Amino acid sequence: MKLLRRLEAIGQSTSTYNGYSEEQLLASFVNVAGEQDALAWAQCNAKALGALSQMEQEIATNRNFAVQCIGLPDQTCELLFVPDSLHRFNPFASIRTVNAWEYLDGTYQIVHGDKALCHNHLRLLSLPLERKDTTAFVYDLLHEADHAKLKYVNVDPEFLRILHEIVGEIREGSASKEHVRGRIQELLSIVDAFQPDEVIAAGNRDNIRRLLTEEVPIRDYLSEQDKIDSIKEHRAWEAAETQHKQLESIGFEFNFPEEDRSKYTALNLLGYELTRLAKHLVARGKSAIGNIQPAYVTRDMIPPEMRKFYKEEE
Repeated sequence: MKLLRRLEAIGQSTSTYNGYSEEQLLASFVNVAGEQDALAWAQCNAKALGALSQMEQEIATNRNFAVQCIGLPDQTCELLFVPDSLHRFNPFASIRTVNAWEYLDGTYQIVHGDKALCHNHLRLLSLPLERKDTTAFVYDLLHEADHAKLKYVNVDPEFLRILHEIVGEIREGSASKEHVRGRIQELLSIVDAFQPDEVIAAGNRDNIRRLLTEEVPIRDYLSEQDKIDSIKEHRAWEAAETQHKQLESIGFEFNFPEEDRSKYTALNLLGYELTRLAKHLVARGKSAIGNIQPAYVTRDMIPPEMRKFYKEEE
């Protein structure tokens, strides 16, 4: 059982495998903390996501450029930020047409998706292209483009395939201890073969290896993974802000004020934190209550109803 929980902790902490739907998280929340706290969590989550969705759907007005999507034969697309004619044909204007590929590794392609996500192992950036005329669309693109600059061992498709197979075999009781040990060695071989080019990615690799070899308890693994993921997300939002200001400096007018961008980033980070809270309760059980450290946001940003699950400030 301990091995199964460790493997599930790795699976649910990876960026390509959330491990649990919101309904499953809510059900587990009920089992660990009771219906009243679970309902409070669901309401806080819905409020944060509702405010975020409202900002995501807001149509951009008074923008001096258009986001042009050009479909390509391989089902990918090219995105251009095209200044309006008043600026495009003005020889004295510094603004120019910008290709979104300028912000991506040359091996990445852009495809349509339900959410803005970077799929590192597929070298794809998926974007909800129906939102290209919304205020936050370019900001989301710039955020995900920064994720494309990192490598993560935990999104290796072969690693995830083997991980999910082992979890299924253990749950079914169909695997011997010797068989499971052999599959664990397969995972370790993939982890050890990974050559990270970033400190964050190296931390990811080493943290997973420690949990696979039982060198750390689940709570320590999750806490370390939280730190890694928090650094990754904060870095990507900071990069989006930097690139956004750079585009403004050459003449792009977004009508997306810095105050609104800060609010948008904060809502995203709060969403990550609330999901993380539920996952800690699923993975660690009642021992997590009152012992979780904030990762994505500061304690004052956490809804008051949820602060009982976090460690008191010293």
